[in-house]
Amino acid sequence: MKAQLDAEDKVTKDGFRETGMYDSASSPTKEKVEKFVMADGAVEGEGSVYKGIKHVNVAIPKSLYEDAKKALEEKKESKNALLTLMGAIESEVSTEP
Repeated sequence: MKAQLDAEDKVTKDGFRETGMYDSASSPTKEKVEKFVMADGAVEGEGSVYKGIKHVNVAIPKSLYEDAKKALEEKKESKNALLTLMGAIESEVSTEP
C-alpha cells in the first residue's frame, strides 16, 4: 500500500472545513472544548475548534507506514491529512498479525 499524497481531502471537498461548519466537539462557545478531554481542540476567539482525537492507538499497513514516513523525511506535502497524522505519532510498536 502506497501513500496517496495527491488524493483529495474529502472532508474539504464536501465543505466540512468551511467557516461555520461545526461537529460534535467544535462549538461557537469556548466552554464546550474543555468538556471533550479526548478531543484535541483549541479555543479560537469566542468559539472552539476540534482538531481531532488524541491519545489513541492506530494500526496501519507497514508498507503505508514506511511510505508515509519516507515522504515526511523528504519533506513532501500532501493534499490530505495523511502526513499530518503520521507526523503526530508519538510512539511506535511494531506488532504484526
